[in-house]
Amino acid sequence: MPADNEQAALNLIKGGTAQAYAQNRYMLIGLAEGVPGARVLDDRFSVAEMCFVLPKGRSAALAYVATFVGNARTSGVVSRAIDAAGLRGVAVAQATP
Repeated sequence: MPADNEQAALNLIKGGTAQAYAQNRYMLIGLAEGVPGARVLDDRFSVAEMCFVLPKGRSAALAYVATFVGNARTSGVVSRAIDAAGLRGVAVAQATP
């Protein structure tokens, strides 16, 4: 059922009119803390992945970005940034071929 905003959706849950609420995991974890008996499911219905986009033909730039991202992932920089931002439920993406 539609809700006008996040608070209206939570009110539907708290009032017993709705049984579930879909939201970004990192937001939902915090919201669920304010709803007695609520739980966040382990599974997910969508994923929001971040990426870099480069113009075609920029092979040197592509190699640089690929190395930078790979190093940031494996060195823990991305994980520490997620932790520093307080993004609970957010995970570092796995490397893709």
